[in-house]
Amino acid sequence: MDVTTERLMLHALTRDEAVARAAAEIPEAERWGTGYPVMDQRSALTSFVEMWDEVGDTRPFGVYDVIERETGTPVGGVAFFGPPSKDGVVEFGYGLVPGARGRGYAKEAVSEALRIARDAGVRTVKATTTPDNIASQAVMLRAGMREVRRAGRLVYFQIDFDRT
Repeated sequence: MDVTTERLMLHALTRDEAVARAAAEIPEAERWGTGYPVMDQRSALTSFVEMWDEVGDTRPFGVYDVIERETGTPVGGVAFFGPPSKDGVVEFGYGLVPGARGRGYAKEAVSEALRIARDAGVRTVKATTTPDNIASQAVMLRAGMREVRRAGRLVYFQIDFDRT
């Protein structure tokens, strides 16, 4: 279930890989770098394992390592927050280690996540960020998402796929 883009590979994690990463038991060769996994990622991994245990394998709506193809170095992650709802809506999040930012990797990974969702029949993909995270907002806009509202500490983005 791994997918490749021009410069990246999105590796779909298995349940066992997610358990190890959530416990910060990551093989040296698979570490993203300082601070991996960040708390947001550990939370997503734990939720992914709980979901797997409850409903089974939901891939392609799972958690992915984002790996730089040229070096084989993991540089981030993309996580769907479960399978699509009955009305075809799915939410996701992403993150990169600081050393991988500013190279267009985030836009490439987000675009690929959107393609995965679209190809799997999703109608709408949603994501959020904070008002001060201008870089993340720009990534989502460049990937084709649009800002739909601001409320409290979040900025909401989505993309709708025509399914007619």
